[in-house]
Amino acid sequence: VEVVSLLQGNWQWQANQHNIQVNMPNVSSTEQQAQKIIAPNNWGREPGYLECTPWEHIHINHPDEKILVLGSGEFSWIPFLIAEQLEQQGAETYFSSTTRSPIMQGHAIKSICQFHDNYGLNIQNFAYNVKHQEFDRVLLVIETHQDSVDPSLFEQIKNLEVISYEP
Repeated sequence: VEVVSLLQGNWQWQANQHNIQVNMPNVSSTEQQAQKIIAPNNWGREPGYLECTPWEHIHINHPDEKILVLGSGEFSWIPFLIAEQLEQQGAETYFSSTTRSPIMQGHAIKSICQFHDNYGLNIQNFAYNVKHQEFDRVLLVIETHQDSVDPSLFEQIKNLEVISYEP
């Protein structure tokens, strides 16, 4: 075996003398969900072999529209397919997902949206690097009812639209 490396070096660690105050929310809940998942196939968060047919009505409003598609936690396959579909229609498309994993702001994390989950578990959820950016539309794609979205999210994200299995 021959090892080829473009870089080499050593690491050194020094103790940090600054006390960093960390206040992280408790996201370790296993409560029964209060919001019903309304997806027709909710086992496995919609398997990858399914087509994106329930979402064919989602289209761009104009060429080069800047759109962020947000999945909801583990419900990310269908939102990803929607993002891909919008990109193929000519949109400048970005994709991300909400999470219940807290991260401190700084370095790569420029902005944080904090809100309650749409599953009715009363768990803090987060959307990172959305609030400080300018999107023509932000599509939050969920597998619960549209009214399950925390209203504070609409205050934090401009041009937010909720996409659900509801007509």
